[in-house]
Amino acid sequence: MVAGFSLKQCGRTPQTKEDTIHQTDIITYQFLHIVNSFILLCAWPMLVSGQTDQSQKEVYLLFDEIIGIENSALHYGTVYEEAHRVKSKRTKFFPGPEFVSGSLVFDGQSYFDLPLKYNVYDDELLMRVEQKLGGDILQLYQPSITSFMVNDHLFFNLNSPEVEPGFYELMVEKPSFSLFKKHRKSLRQSLGEKLVFYEFLEEDASYFLHYRNKYSSITTIEALTALFPEHEIELGTFTKGLDPKLPFEQRLSELLEYLDTLTVRETHKTQKN
Repeated sequence: MVAGFSLKQCGRTPQTKEDTIHQTDIITYQFLHIVNSFILLCAWPMLVSGQTDQSQKEVYLLFDEIIGIENSALHYGTVYEEAHRVKSKRTKFFPGPEFVSGSLVFDGQSYFDLPLKYNVYDDELLMRVEQKLGGDILQLYQPSITSFMVNDHLFFNLNSPEVEPGFYELMVEKPSFSLFKKHRKSLRQSLGEKLVFYEFLEEDASYFLHYRNKYSSITTIEALTALFPEHEIELGTFTKGLDPKLPFEQRLSELLEYLDTLTVRETHKTQKN
């Protein structure tokens, strides 16, 4: 069951009259989104003094209310069909089995206050459609998603030779580097009296540091410090002071915060010279 067009149709030249209509709808919406957003953005300073992220969000919300979110490119995804019957709270979804209000950037356009949830196991983003528009759950076309946010957790769609393509949570962002986390879940089957049920267990996450236009896998503290040989002594001393009982992610975050102070100090020193 498909809404708009199928995943196979996305990204290729339309071959049928129906495909052409759908592709035209997307182009028309994107054009209207750009034109109307430009008009609204030009008018906005007359209503408020100075633009903030919140005011820009309100502009996009106003536009989507006028156009109708059902006419946006978002609705050209596939209808999601659940393949696993679960009876426990251990689901495949993040942050949980319920939809939460979130935002995303899709085909270069920003959308806010959408009912979203992230399917970690299949690495797909789901959106609930309003009941008056059919009430389906859509599996959004992943290649068109740049980023999304749910429960204040920001995810980016990474596509680089150093990492497996997919969604990664941004954990630490500094001027010189960023840390990304790949959530993972595994499937376990349990037998009921007449039915088969499934539950999803949290697996160890993977971490990647984006530094100097490259993603490096960080499996140990030593793997991180090896990327910064110029700070080997300082990082080694700081690492010895960390509580080894702390979770790896926390130790990693604290070390990166300290590393940022070192890089900032080094930058200031270079600028003075």
